[in-house]
Amino acid sequence: MGVEVIGSEKTMQNRQASESQKILAQIEEAVRGKQGQQVVEVQFPDGILNNLSVHQMIHLYYNVEIVNCDRLIIKYDGGHKKIIHRRLSNLCEAHNGNWFAASNVICMIGNDQRRPDVGVWFQWPSYGELHEPIENCCIPPDLWFEVFYNKDPDRENALEKIDMVQRDLDGIFNMNSSQLPYLMEDLLFVRTLTLEQFQFWQIKLAKTRDLTFHHT
Repeated sequence: MGVEVIGSEKTMQNRQASESQKILAQIEEAVRGKQGQQVVEVQFPDGILNNLSVHQMIHLYYNVEIVNCDRLIIKYDGGHKKIIHRRLSNLCEAHNGNWFAASNVICMIGNDQRRPDVGVWFQWPSYGELHEPIENCCIPPDLWFEVFYNKDPDRENALEKIDMVQRDLDGIFNMNSSQLPYLMEDLLFVRTLTLEQFQFWQIKLAKTRDLTFHHT
């Protein structure tokens, strides 16, 4: 009986691995030659993505968001974007050493697996949320940044995501100098540098929970 169970489990694992490889091949075929678009969408309407292990595998290979278990949004961030992501993260953590700031962390909004370009959590997510964010339902950040080229499909995707944050969480957060003066000055400085250097960047900031800010 034990041998049969082991054999059955191994057969199941082999079947899952085979299905996963087929899905990866489909994704690779869909994105081939499109990396210059910055954002590529791939649809899987037949339910084959309703599997946690498949989701985890896809995240290993791609900077991807999985929406409704049938839509993949794959991003190709170049070096310029990554520099801005790092600057934003560093500025936020320098502003408050107790905050956790990082780019492209998977967080859960309902059943959707989202990745803010830069997210800031005022209280650190748990080890489990960061280590296995899908299984442990990592919460969305308190501050949500999207950095994008001022052209589609990158712009369209970012604005759609901001609309989602506004609809499903607490909406757009307009910081002003009386709330977070030094952080605001730093963010404006980064934005100014960005626009002067590249002329096609936009930065959007969303507040995802109703919290009161105090600056000392």
